[in-house]
Amino acid sequence: MSGDRPGASVTGAAIGNPFVGLRRFDTTDSHLFFGRDEQTYELLRRLRLMHFLAVIGPSGCGKSSLIRAGVMAALRDGFLADEGDWRLVTLQPGNGPLAAWTAALRPHVKPGTSDETIVRDPATALDPGPGPIAILVDQFEELFQYAARTGRTDEAHAFVESIIRTGAPDARIYTILTMRSEYLAQCAEYPLLADAINSGLHLVSRMTPAQIREAIVMPVHKAGAAITVALTDRLADEAVREADGLPVLQHALMRMWNNRAPFEPLSDSSTGTTRSLGEFVNDHAEQVYTNLSPEQKVAAEKLFRCISEMTDEGNLVRRATEFDRICAATGVPAGVMRSVVEAFERDGFLVVSQSAGGGSPLIDISHEAIARQWRRLGSKDPLAEGWIVNEARHRTALEQIERAAAEWNANAQGNDFLFKGLRLELSSRHIAGRESQLSAAGRQFLLASQKRDEREKWLSPKVLVPSTTALVLIIGLSIYSLATRQNLAQESDRAAEAESLLVEQIDRSDSAGTQTGGRPAPVTPTPKPPNPGAKPDPAVVATAPPIALPPPPEPAPSPSVANQLQPRVYIQIRDPSQRDQAARAAAALRGARIIVPGVELVKVGPSSTELRYFKAEEQDEVRRAVSVLSAAGVPVTLRFVQLKERSRARPFHFELWLAPETAAKY
Repeated sequence: MSGDRPGASVTGAAIGNPFVGLRRFDTTDSHLFFGRDEQTYELLRRLRLMHFLAVIGPSGCGKSSLIRAGVMAALRDGFLADEGDWRLVTLQPGNGPLAAWTAALRPHVKPGTSDETIVRDPATALDPGPGPIAILVDQFEELFQYAARTGRTDEAHAFVESIIRTGAPDARIYTILTMRSEYLAQCAEYPLLADAINSGLHLVSRMTPAQIREAIVMPVHKAGAAITVALTDRLADEAVREADGLPVLQHALMRMWNNRAPFEPLSDSSTGTTRSLGEFVNDHAEQVYTNLSPEQKVAAEKLFRCISEMTDEGNLVRRATEFDRICAATGVPAGVMRSVVEAFERDGFLVVSQSAGGGSPLIDISHEAIARQWRRLGSKDPLAEGWIVNEARHRTALEQIERAAAEWNANAQGNDFLFKGLRLELSSRHIAGRESQLSAAGRQFLLASQKRDEREKWLSPKVLVPSTTALVLIIGLSIYSLATRQNLAQESDRAAEAESLLVEQIDRSDSAGTQTGGRPAPVTPTPKPPNPGAKPDPAVVATAPPIALPPPPEPAPSPSVANQLQPRVYIQIRDPSQRDQAARAAAALRGARIIVPGVELVKVGPSSTELRYFKAEEQDEVRRAVSVLSAAGVPVTLRFVQLKERSRARPFHFELWLAPETAAKY
């Protein structure tokens, strides 16, 4: 069939780069589509016999390319055109399956036909025209994703029924749908669809090494160039082993072609690289991201979080979204978001198309292989989770809180249904900054959980026993201090009384001397400084005033029960190599009786090391932590972060963000 492909006469100069990269092959790329001739002929043969085909296979096996550049291109060029030229219709369910269906069929229906008629009876609504109609419903699994995301199962059933109604034998309408194989079980929920798939199922097999070699060599020859056998064998062997072999192979070849040495065969030496197929995708995407401004990088993360998701089974999938909706959901200005979309579209990572309803353009990832191969996007490593995996955790946390809030309210807001401990800590962390996305009931539930958790911490043995002990100690010291003061007062009174008696005795002696003719009465001599070797004079000891003792030292103030909440410093690092530095900071803080719950690896952070606090009245305590860190050789910058709702910040909650010496690599 390769000799009959349209575009077979195109010259190498007109072809340019003969590889399409990560995007799928379309009907206009049929002259570069090789290795699938046998399956294309088989599908054309089956299409002649039946009006419905379900082309099923795993992600990355080339389903869409097979139908578009193989089957649909052959129909366009005259295959099976016994009744006239084919009219080709393509659509994807996307974010509105019925809107996409009516918009795609509108140019081919009888004048004056309503959208309701197109959905209810498409076979009657379509204009017979000069030739048959082939309808391709690509990425059919988007229908199930749409129903699960929006809950609009009635629309999904109406869409399926409309597709099945096109299959009447006399309607001259032929329908082909492509779908990922892991969604096959969900088709059982639609009885009419299950019956149609049983009759028209075609499972796309993986390409053989020989077919992959043909897909590598023939486009190069078509472009008037050559490729070495060694490079062909290496790439073919990797593509056979790689789950995303076909799309990453095309992308690697596209990059090699752009970097090849002029007038030399395509080889590892001429392209200057021996990287694996997956590394081509990751390194290229990372290069595009690195060239963005800081503001654009933030927008890029929000963009890819918005247009992709992780299923309950852990599969990373695309979710085409309108541009205006992306801007509204992320809060990024349209100009900034447009520049990010253009940067990734220019290098083949995004596809921009017109939405079915005529609204703003649809933004979609060009292939799901990007989510699996670009580590920043889809890594499932616990130490460096990708954006999609992290986004899935956020969405799951929001959903869990909403479900728990509904159960809490259904059970008279009983305390047993609130979150606490680690579950509350993780949920609060995963929705940080997204509290506004919770319903009023969800926010009320979360606040009640936080208050209850704080109360239980105060009443727990770890806090209550030390607090009670401290209180008993304070009372004991107070009683001892009072008794000591009372004893000193009594001794002081006795000394004053003795001194008064002595003065009175002296006065009487003076008076007696005057009465006896001027002979002075005996007076007690003034005591001389004591001789170290002499015995003390009992008279002096008895009459000397007591030495004033200094008051005993006041006991150190002990914190009250209300102040038992110790500061907590959460340490954030951006690279595993910082763990030693984090451990040194944690040891210093703990030595100063500051709690360090642990160290968390994050993806982004400030360019310099910061210690953040969230309540202005806690300035003294956070400065103590700064002093401790500085003494331990960890200089930090103190930063106050104003939260929208101050009640959201835990008392004495601080965050230490350690900035690496070099940018973290993912």
